[in-house]
Amino acid sequence: MYLILVLLLTSTILAQDFDFDCKASVDLGTACSQQKPILKYHFDSKTQTCLAFLYQGCGGNLNRFDSTGLCNRFCRPIDKFSCPLGSPVVPGTSTCRDSSECGSTGYCKRGSHVGLCCQTAYRDKSHLEYNPKCPSGKSVYKIASSTFLGKSCKSNHCPENATCIQGEYFATCCV
Repeated sequence: MYLILVLLLTSTILAQDFDFDCKASVDLGTACSQQKPILKYHFDSKTQTCLAFLYQGCGGNLNRFDSTGLCNRFCRPIDKFSCPLGSPVVPGTSTCRDSSECGSTGYCKRGSHVGLCCQTAYRDKSHLEYNPKCPSGKSVYKIASSTFLGKSCKSNHCPENATCIQGEYFATCCV
């Protein structure tokens, strides 16, 4: 019991030491002689997604993480439940238990206790954005089997040998 209390207290104190701003838009920072550009991740509050960008080394804001894991840990609440890509629920609906309650343009996205009537069009867009396609002869760049996404090609997140392809919500790298 004592160990649990110590761990809980330590994690609370550590969390207070980190002052992140998960709602700030991506800021690449500025180039400086003290630091080389390095890959970082920011939380896109609209789509509730951690995305890559090339941090220039100095300045910037507090929406900057060393990994997607840290970005998700500090910015994406475990119990956060929303429609894909931050889209609104189907007009005139609220919660649901079954897709039949969501009309012809919606489906029931189930959470742990209740569902939301989300728009089918956004589910389909979400699938395309998170599973992008590259032009013939090229492959989607992945890290540890996960698609490597940025908010836009201006994020400069792609490796040197890759081509950046801008989607409606995200940018992907093709190699």
